Amino acid sequence: DILRGEHMRSALELRATICLVDVRVEESDPDLFASEGFKNQVDIADVLVGHKTDLASESQKGAFLRWASGLFPAKAHICTAAKGAVDTGLLDIPCDASRRPPPLASLPIGLPITAGAVGDGAQPPPPPSA
Repeated sequence: DILRGEHMRSALELRATICLVDVRVEESDPDLFASEGFKNQVDIADVLVGHKTDLASESQKGAFLRWASGLFPAKAHICTAAKGAVDTGLLDIPCDASRRPPPLASLPIGLPITAGAVGDGAQPPPPPSA
C-alpha cells in the first residue's frame, strides 16, 4: 500500500509481483507447501515461475503446471525455468492492483508475541531470575 500511495506513485511504476516456486516443493516439502506463508506468497503473485525444472522429474513439472493452472484468482502468467534462467520479459508484465498482501499483523513471523506489539509502549517480560 505504501508503494501505491500518493507520494510514491510519481516516483515508481509498479510491475507484476513474481513468485518463484521450486516445482519439486509439493513432493519434497509438503509442510512448506501447505503453510500459510507459502500460500500468501503464491496468492499475491501476478506471475508464478516454476523453477529448478532441470532438477525435477516430468511428473513433478506436470504436477506444478496443473496446480498453478488451477489457482484462483488466475495468474497473469505461469511459466517454468531451468538452471536459474528466468525470462526478464516477465518484469514488464503490469501488476494487478487488486492483489493485495494480507495485513501485516496476520503474517506469521516465527516468534511468539507475549506482551504487546513493538512500538506500543509494552515492555518485554523480565528475564527469569537464576
